Amino acid sequence: QDETFTINYGRANFKTSEGDQVLVKVAISPVSEENARLNLETELEGWDFEAVAEAAKDAWNQELSKIKVKGKDPESRTIFYTALSHTMIIPATFCDVNGEYRGADGEVHLDGGFVNYTTFSLWDTYRAQMPLMTIVHPEKESDMVNTMIRICEEQGRLPVWHLMGNETDCMVGNPGIIAVADAIVKGI
Repeated sequence: QDETFTINYGRANFKTSEGDQVLVKVAISPVSEENARLNLETELEGWDFEAVAEAAKDAWNQELSKIKVKGKDPESRTIFYTALSHTMIIPATFCDVNGEYRGADGEVHLDGGFVNYTTFSLWDTYRAQMPLMTIVHPEKESDMVNTMIRICEEQGRLPVWHLMGNETDCMVGNPGIIAVADAIVKGI
């Protein structure tokens, strides 16, 4: 909307002078451009970059502090917490702030009372990451299992390697059964 800003083939260009500061906000939605705008307005008011960075740091520290590692070797603690943070990147939420999401059937649905997730790398994660999630994030595990069941209803089977609302079928077997069964056995 400004002559100093253009987008060409996914590249943003800004006309600036030395010392200018460019602030950009980005929002995504699996459903629509309108929902992306609503997500942005709801999740990120204002333009205080430092406050956003501090809130993100606090959120990560809160999640990582669910497991306390003792020891004098700072390098080992760094390795552990780096690995732990990797376990928290996926599965990722895949719904808009208004509860809409794009299902495995390609249709737009409402969340049905739980947070919808995507990126279930189940073949790679059912052995360790998913059981860890039941211990570290039991409050999220129910939503993940409900998402897997919803995916089954939408595509006719549990997810194998579900990515951004789509089954990739890049692995064999049905590891979704193991993740769902583990949650059931643990009473989630």
